[in-house]
Amino acid sequence: MIGLKHGRVVLVDHDPAWEAEAVKTIKRLWAIFGSEAEDIQHVGSTSIRHIKAKPIIDIAIVAHDFDRVNALIPTLESDGFYYRGWEGNQDKQMVFKCGEYIPGETDMRLVTHYIHVGLARHGHIKNYINYRDYMNAFPAAAHEYEAIKTRLASEVNAGGDFLLYHPGKGDFISRMIQTANDWDKHGRKTVLELYKQRYSCRNFSNKSIPEDIIAYMLECGRLSASGGNAQPWKFGVVTDAKLIEAIAEAASVNWPQPWIATAPLLIVLCTELTSHPIADIGLKRFPSLLERMNKIDKDLLSALAMEEHQTKIPGEHMVLAALEHGIQSTWISSVDCEKVGELLGIKDYLVTNVIAFGYPEGNGQMAPKKDLSQITFNNRFNNPYTED
Repeated sequence: MIGLKHGRVVLVDHDPAWEAEAVKTIKRLWAIFGSEAEDIQHVGSTSIRHIKAKPIIDIAIVAHDFDRVNALIPTLESDGFYYRGWEGNQDKQMVFKCGEYIPGETDMRLVTHYIHVGLARHGHIKNYINYRDYMNAFPAAAHEYEAIKTRLASEVNAGGDFLLYHPGKGDFISRMIQTANDWDKHGRKTVLELYKQRYSCRNFSNKSIPEDIIAYMLECGRLSASGGNAQPWKFGVVTDAKLIEAIAEAASVNWPQPWIATAPLLIVLCTELTSHPIADIGLKRFPSLLERMNKIDKDLLSALAMEEHQTKIPGEHMVLAALEHGIQSTWISSVDCEKVGELLGIKDYLVTNVIAFGYPEGNGQMAPKKDLSQITFNNRFNNPYTED
């Protein structure tokens, strides 16, 4: 199915025929534009695999000059690409539509294609392309987009205002365009590709980490899962060189770690120093150890349980977020956590972990890892897991 009557919002399952139609349309447009176009690509929801979309094909064209595109309008319209004016306030684009069109009518009766023509220097067409590629690379984001579209379509079809459909997607699209552009800027890495680049870095450059990247890392930590959604943490941001040196000394309790003082950023992970239901959960997880655990103070047991996993989840999320920006890290396990707490004036919270972050000096590499077959099993412990 391709095409939709003007003013309707109907979402249908992804159809491979959309890509085939886009390829044919792009070929027709190249024949008209020739050297006047820098790039022509299939964009929009029909270019995002596995999500529902309105069955209207969006094509983006990067042109060199709008005046020269204006000269092509008669040829375009003779081939069924009808000029419909401009869109956008800044970085404007010319819009063409395909479908059933009767000269003199304001709107087309049936729209099959939208053709968006912009200039390379404006970057708007690049936004379309990055957004499409990000949605295809990260299905969870694509399905979040689909859910928003589905909700808005239901509202329109229940009698809501058709004109609110596109603005209703605006906040999500703006946020995802920024994310997609950052992803593109840093090499379009997937999660697996990022982790393949990670290693415990102990040789940082003196380059500072921008505040907006630190904020991004903290936001990734903030959104982490926690037991019972308790979110029992605080994340200390340490950039003061003297404090970092003092923490490096506190981390030299077993062996010297002077490299810590070269890190431009330490994130200090803290958890609430109060009794928490996590302690009771721990008792039920290991019934054979119940008698021994009952002898441990519940506040202590809770603190140990929190230290074990509650703050490690957001910490690892921050590690991954840093990798997106070319920043390496190292978890500091040998450290006097109480001394760090004293240095930072922490009260009513327990310091559980410290992570050093920074841009690497030189080239490091990940330490050898065990093969997947050595660390997995399938249903039963002695049954090996295989990918097929």
